Amino acid sequence: MRDLLESQNDFRFEKMANAVNKNLRNDTPRGQPICRKDVCSPFDIGVVFNELSSFSDPKKQEFIENVWSPTGDPQFEFPKSLESGRRLRKFNPSWLQQFPWLVYSKYLDGVLFALCFFC
Repeated sequence: MRDLLESQNDFRFEKMANAVNKNLRNDTPRGQPICRKDVCSPFDIGVVFNELSSFSDPKKQEFIENVWSPTGDPQFEFPKSLESGRRLRKFNPSWLQQFPWLVYSKYLDGVLFALCFFC
């Protein structure tokens, strides 16, 4: 009986995972790009992450004022990923309003603490 229940749960999970497969990032490790730079804004913090420390103060200011945010793109869908075994998860956009020091990167599919990169 237990094997049957586990088999049914596996089937349900596989069905759910297949339904969201078009937007599922299950083969890219965290911190690695999930899309090409040319489809991201030049103000996506993940695109310039390795270069930020060399920015001049005026360039840092320009970046801060224009940093890309998914809240300005109503068509943007946050990718879903399999985390902790079998849990499907995605970024919660309300965190950007709740925690204004966070910046989401489409390029890295992750959130960063913005102020750390500009000090």
